[in-house]
Amino acid sequence: MAYDPQIVRTKFIPPLPRKRLLIRARLAELLEGVVSHKVTVLQAGPGYGKSTVLAVHLSRAGVPSFWYCVNGADTDPRVFIAHLIWCLRAVYPTMGSHSLALLEENYSPYARRQALDLLSNDLLDQVVGDIAIVIDDYHAVVKSPEVNEIVESLINTMPPQVHLVLSTRERPSFGSLARWRVRGEALEITEKDLAFTSSEISGLFSGPYQHELTAAQVKVVLERTEGWIIALEMVWHALREGLSLPELFTRTPSSLESVFDYLAHEVLGKQEPYVTDFLLDVSALSELDPDVCGYVSGRDDSESILSRLSTAGLFVYATDAGEGTFRFHNLLRTFLRRQARRDRMRWAECNRKAAAYYGDRGQDTRVVDHLLAAGEYDGAARELIRLAPELVQSGRFEALAYWVGEMPGAVLEFYPDLLLRRADVYRLSSNYRDALAWYSMADDIFADRSDAAGRSRALKGKAMVYLDTVEPAMSDSLLSEALLLLPEEERLERATLLRMMAESKTNQGQMQEALKLVREAEQLISAAMEDELDIRVHLRTGRLGAALASLQRRAGEEQQGRAAQGRSQQGLAADQACAEERGRPARSHRETQLLLSLVYSLIGEGEKARTCAEAAIQLGRDLKSPFVEAVGYMRLGHACHISPSASGAAAEACYRRALEMCDEIKVARGRAEPLMGLALVHAMSNDLARAEKEAAEALEICRSAGDEWLAGFVQIAMGAGMAYTGHDAGAASWLAEARETFARVGDEYCAAVCDLWLAVLALRRHDSKTLRRILDGLFRSIRTHSYEFLFTKRTLFGPADLGALAPLLVEAVRLGIDREHVAWLHSATGLPSVEYHPGYTLHVRTLGRFVLYRGTEEVSNREWQREKARSLFQLLVVNRKRYLHKDQILDALWPGLDSDAASSHFKVVFNAMLNVIEPGRPPRLNSFLINREGPLYGLNPLSGAWVDADEFESLVAKAGKLAPFDPQGACDLYRSAISLYRGDFLQECLYEDWAIVERERLLAVYLRAAQSFAELLYGGHEIEECIDVCESILTRDMCWEEAYRLLMLCYLERGNRSMALRAYERCEAALQSEMGVNPSRDTAAVLERVRLSTT
Repeated sequence: MAYDPQIVRTKFIPPLPRKRLLIRARLAELLEGVVSHKVTVLQAGPGYGKSTVLAVHLSRAGVPSFWYCVNGADTDPRVFIAHLIWCLRAVYPTMGSHSLALLEENYSPYARRQALDLLSNDLLDQVVGDIAIVIDDYHAVVKSPEVNEIVESLINTMPPQVHLVLSTRERPSFGSLARWRVRGEALEITEKDLAFTSSEISGLFSGPYQHELTAAQVKVVLERTEGWIIALEMVWHALREGLSLPELFTRTPSSLESVFDYLAHEVLGKQEPYVTDFLLDVSALSELDPDVCGYVSGRDDSESILSRLSTAGLFVYATDAGEGTFRFHNLLRTFLRRQARRDRMRWAECNRKAAAYYGDRGQDTRVVDHLLAAGEYDGAARELIRLAPELVQSGRFEALAYWVGEMPGAVLEFYPDLLLRRADVYRLSSNYRDALAWYSMADDIFADRSDAAGRSRALKGKAMVYLDTVEPAMSDSLLSEALLLLPEEERLERATLLRMMAESKTNQGQMQEALKLVREAEQLISAAMEDELDIRVHLRTGRLGAALASLQRRAGEEQQGRAAQGRSQQGLAADQACAEERGRPARSHRETQLLLSLVYSLIGEGEKARTCAEAAIQLGRDLKSPFVEAVGYMRLGHACHISPSASGAAAEACYRRALEMCDEIKVARGRAEPLMGLALVHAMSNDLARAEKEAAEALEICRSAGDEWLAGFVQIAMGAGMAYTGHDAGAASWLAEARETFARVGDEYCAAVCDLWLAVLALRRHDSKTLRRILDGLFRSIRTHSYEFLFTKRTLFGPADLGALAPLLVEAVRLGIDREHVAWLHSATGLPSVEYHPGYTLHVRTLGRFVLYRGTEEVSNREWQREKARSLFQLLVVNRKRYLHKDQILDALWPGLDSDAASSHFKVVFNAMLNVIEPGRPPRLNSFLINREGPLYGLNPLSGAWVDADEFESLVAKAGKLAPFDPQGACDLYRSAISLYRGDFLQECLYEDWAIVERERLLAVYLRAAQSFAELLYGGHEIEECIDVCESILTRDMCWEEAYRLLMLCYLERGNRSMALRAYERCEAALQSEMGVNPSRDTAAVLERVRLSTT
């Protein structure tokens, strides 16, 4: 998923622990139950410290936690699901990918349930140990039945290692709660549990607050505050300011709800006037970033003020969203906003400034919020009219309904298009009665203004209600009138109305009339703009999101059309359409699946690109169009090039097949794209002689045909490939030419890719001035066009190892470029906040011969210099999921030496190892690839290091889960897994004790997996491959009896009785020789079957 400005990343930040905090043993013991329950409901009123208690406990308990703080905007179920998934992605970058893709294509209740099932599967596949997902401030969404349904469904389907924690003021009404209680799956914590006891109050004041209270004073404080932590904090502040307890409590309101307001007045009243003014100004903001605070308040010391307040503990808390970022306690923000609204003009001005600030940064939804708060309803209405189509298209109905609901009636009357959008929300939510009412209101307003086009839109909306509810007689007159009101030049809108009229006629069984209307609509569309041309313009100008949306919509329409043609009940017209579809002319390179595949390759969706390319190849065969099939192979080559499950050889084979087909049909122009693909593959693999030859031929074809855009593809392929393999001078020349080409043709995407590689080159040559200039433009383009996938996915012209781009993010942070966006990219890529990144990912082969790659560069034996340096790295790989104490390392590698001598060796060897894995690391900077925490050492889990043993186990696990439902798919996974097992784990360390346990464990995994694979092969009658797999098992364990049994069955299936008997004899001899036992009864039973068979 590309960077979406609707994903508010600050919602994923847990509260930082307060400086003056009392760890309460009673509460800690209670909260230990989080990891032994499916769901924990922490329910208490405001100011009870729910969020802080959770954050502190989970951190101290070492439970990985994922935070999602909801607000009113999250009642939109699509927003809720997206944020729920994204809160997990800092650690699990691919979490929920299938769910998000499904919801993008089809946002219905059924799709929502499917998306949650897919998310539960991802949680099962990716989460190993216990984790907690905390949904904070759940009371903000507790009234939304859709959100409650989502959460309840997730709790019921998520795997046992995942625990959901709800922090809320109101108890949610889940239907399954009683069942969870009975089963002991729900932990409920209330206000009574969170309130401080007398002993805890005493400990709080004598410890963190350093203000001793007598027993009598503790009793008074408990009686007046009821153990409410926010009130206790305010009491402490008042005491610190010189008030006595009797004085304080004789003036304090008696109701608990009023305590905070009173104490806030007392404490904040002690602040300098400029501080109070500042707080009132910035209370309009939901996030306290110093930049926006300065803009709104007009002060240049915002960060200093916020830091002082935070240090003083005055309910302003630092967050880890970025340096100098803060938040108010919710109660303080509510109090400040009540005070600020008393000066209406000042409140409005602050919100207008906030709207202007966010408007300049493209944060449109915040603009609407602040304009509404400022009472700038005209501006909010105009902004909302602009945003409404996107909100409706993305299914954000709740947000749109909320904003329209905030508009005064007079404003809605002045902007009747907002009435239409509100009606759209009702209609799409199946509230047809209210939809008709709002469409009618809009129609009346448009009629009073003599606005014919507006009336047409309103009538169209009413007609859509009747089409949705299959009431064609009601829709006919509305559509006819809407069509009459439209001027002739509104061809596309007239075509839409004609298509709706055709649907109405179809519903009435008037098929010939419907076909006539469809043809009229098609003529209007052709006159207005050819759809394929529109898509290709989007594609060739880098507007990939627009191209993708159009293509996906068209693919959906084509699929629906094919489904409709298959339904015989549609009568004669359907039969005619079916014949037309089977005999329709091919659309050449404009076929939807071909264009979709190319876009998916450009945005890094390899599997989708492959699926579309394969569909296009089949379509070319069905339509008897070799050129469509040839282009399908070109696009399949692109998909193979970026797919982790494919290889350069697979891509090359596809490109060569495309070339052969173009030669067979004598379309020389078609050779350019596969030649470009070959040049890309060969340049990326450092075969420059072949790459340059292929590029030269491709460029000649492109220039002869006048296709500058594809010529630019050739140039960028060469530039990217040479940059990736370190041929910087040649890369710079190719990329400069490509950049000029794409500037001329107006392709923003490819220009951004050129800038990406040019930035890599500038960083390598330490050209800071050029680097800053390029990065400024690059990140502006990425933000504007949602090109974030360039950093998060392998794209057609991107590096095979995304680690090559990580130094650009590190440098962008150092230079302060587009801080918020770059910080998001850091999070999306899983890159921690570091000063250095080597610019590659380690790839480690441990199964068979040990090989280490820095990106794509193999580390030679000479580079290790010291054998112990390699052994140290191998030891860390063996223990890659944990840290080793230095003493453990010394005992493993230098068991015979005393501690001092071993430590001396270790220091030298450790530095030698770092020089091998990070040869370019600047002096005095910490290693990125190896973590060191005191005496503890280990591989950095955030470095993304790829280890074949981990990939092997992951594939085996996935295959095992898939086998009951999709045996063929499971076989493909087992095949990939077994291909990784090229030999035993670290076979060169055969006699090292520290490698034996892992080696034996992985061998056992291999043997069980190979057996399961063989059983599936036998069940699928893949006899030859089953025999091969069984023999490979026996080469590693000659006593693996199940393999002999399968061999006997395979040979029996082939009718080779003698080989089946020979397999039994081998089994018997091996078991007697190695273990002194006879074959089992199961094997004997198979033997009996063999003996009874005929030759």
